[in-house]
Amino acid sequence: MLKKISIDELQIGMCLVDSGLSFIDYPYLYTGNMVIHSERQIRKLRREGYLEFFIDTERGFIARRRDHSKKQQDLTADPKSAPEQSAGQRKIPLEAELAVARRLYCKALEFSRAAHQAALADQAPDLADTLEIVSAFLQSIDRTPLALIGVSRLHPGEGYALTHGVNVAILSLAFGRHLGLGVIDLQALGAAALLHDIGKTKIPQTVLSKRDRLTPGEFATVQRHPALGRQLLQECSHLPEQTLNAVLDHHEKHDGSGYPRGLSGDAIAPYARIISLADVYDALSSKRGYRGSLPPNQAMSVIYEMRKSAFYPDYAERFIKYMGLYPVGAFVRLSNGAYGVVVDRNVQRPLAPKVRVVFDQRMRRIMPFTVDLDQEVKSGLSISECLDQQNLDQTRLLA
Repeated sequence: MLKKISIDELQIGMCLVDSGLSFIDYPYLYTGNMVIHSERQIRKLRREGYLEFFIDTERGFIARRRDHSKKQQDLTADPKSAPEQSAGQRKIPLEAELAVARRLYCKALEFSRAAHQAALADQAPDLADTLEIVSAFLQSIDRTPLALIGVSRLHPGEGYALTHGVNVAILSLAFGRHLGLGVIDLQALGAAALLHDIGKTKIPQTVLSKRDRLTPGEFATVQRHPALGRQLLQECSHLPEQTLNAVLDHHEKHDGSGYPRGLSGDAIAPYARIISLADVYDALSSKRGYRGSLPPNQAMSVIYEMRKSAFYPDYAERFIKYMGLYPVGAFVRLSNGAYGVVVDRNVQRPLAPKVRVVFDQRMRRIMPFTVDLDQEVKSGLSISECLDQQNLDQTRLLA
């Protein structure tokens, strides 16, 4: 299990792991992998300015082991919260919606590419189609949210800078609908999510693409992108104030440790509280230039560890329950050695989703069939491991 600790809690024998969080957004978080063998290592990390670490509690030679089932119960426990929209109801079959979802995703990517290219060229982006794209996403989510969420697990060759905004919009809209937001709120939320990082077009690419730890000056430069994004959108669009504020606040954290203004609690724009979760989840589960992607269950573990400091109360738990530890599109290995793709969540038993089995134990294609792990209690069939995407188009395996 991944656990977040401070420099003062670091001990000899602990196993440090790369959580997948970007050092651009978390400059004081150590992002390497190593076991602490001496006080000298701890002193060196302190001198280098690192304040936070993720450790694997099941590794290292003084690892404090926790019961695995208890960990999973923690991650999937029902939070004390207001009633929410049903997470898994569908109005049409997933297979029927996938083709529509793919087309919508491609259209949104074209919009994102055009907006970024214009901003990079110091031209005003044409944002006339923003609400049209958001409305189309909402219609698909209302038919079945699982299709767009499944498509968002695929990251085409266009690159993270383009896919990230689209993915965050899909996740934010689906989660916002799940929380019971109305159409007007969802449209404002979706627009902010789709355009939340457009301010990065005003940050030097040499800084954004840097593989080493940023200097204090470079990090200060990166911290300007939310304000630059708000300013750009204010100058070239008629988006509502709530949308602009969400773009400005999407890197603020509940405990006040975020940027650019160090806001905390209810002072953070309401839509930004949702976008920040979707932003972190997609960043963790996406391949970046300097690292690979985390499997969804590990990404959820990182979010769970950050729940008290980074996110609005109960939102992380509700997001995990909504998405599931194994979201639609997750590539998994079953306990019998076969491989498949998650095609449906199980809200009551998140560890037992429906899986479409597509490969045998040797990764050879087989005639696909679907197994409901909720009905396999007696057989003992379960998910053994959630794997990297391995360049597979999971959406082609869902139908």
